[in-house]
Amino acid sequence: MVRTVGTLVSCGLLFLSLTAPGPATRDAKAAASKQDKKADALDIRTPKLDADGRFHLYTDGTAVLPYVPYGWMPEEGAAMLNVAVDCKTEPYRVDAAGAQSPAGGTEACIEVKVGPWQYPNWCGIAFLSGPAGAYEKKDGKTVVKDPPWWGEDKRGWYYDLSGLKKKRLVFYARGATGKERIQVKFGVLGDKPHGDSVRYAPETPWLLLPTTWKRYELSLADLKPDELRRVCNGFTVVIARDQQEADTKQTQFFLDNIYIE
Repeated sequence: MVRTVGTLVSCGLLFLSLTAPGPATRDAKAAASKQDKKADALDIRTPKLDADGRFHLYTDGTAVLPYVPYGWMPEEGAAMLNVAVDCKTEPYRVDAAGAQSPAGGTEACIEVKVGPWQYPNWCGIAFLSGPAGAYEKKDGKTVVKDPPWWGEDKRGWYYDLSGLKKKRLVFYARGATGKERIQVKFGVLGDKPHGDSVRYAPETPWLLLPTTWKRYELSLADLKPDELRRVCNGFTVVIARDQQEADTKQTQFFLDNIYIE
């Protein structure tokens, strides 16, 4: 019995000595694991906030936009949409007395024109972190070199908005005639493999825009911190023909001073 037990113990020790990894093996596995995690890591950036804790998406023709309005949808939307991010037609401005007044100089706003309306009679613009894609001329035609990113792979980057205090999206808008309606959404790429961490995109009701600038808010208060840690879509505007006050061939409106706080 004693000899048998000793044999079992010896065999057990021999088994351990054959299978236990040495220092070099452990270091190699640790390095491989570190490389795998690095490859899987997403590019999540810290937003630059102003003194009031606001993350500006657009202000007076911002030179570098954290979210770029390249996400035109659906595919047919390209035939209807015309977007200018440096429009000088009466951008939003508040004077020293707090009154709105037309702006001059280098100040600008976003102008959106939809028309002439055609199938499917709706369109939208998603402001996405990017990359916005690359194009080149080939045989006199513009061809896609790198497709614009829509959250389908790990080419994109994100902003961590979980630390923002007031949890709301603020924007100013006005219509050309006062008969335009729009809807604004946030985090619409939550259904993509590598899109927003937002599970259900918050949205405003349909908004009838006046001809003068009006401030609007979209509350993000129902979103948990982990839903705001990876945001690649900071602002989306949707336009539908059947929501317009007047059935005209073209819908025109303006956006300005967009920020999240």
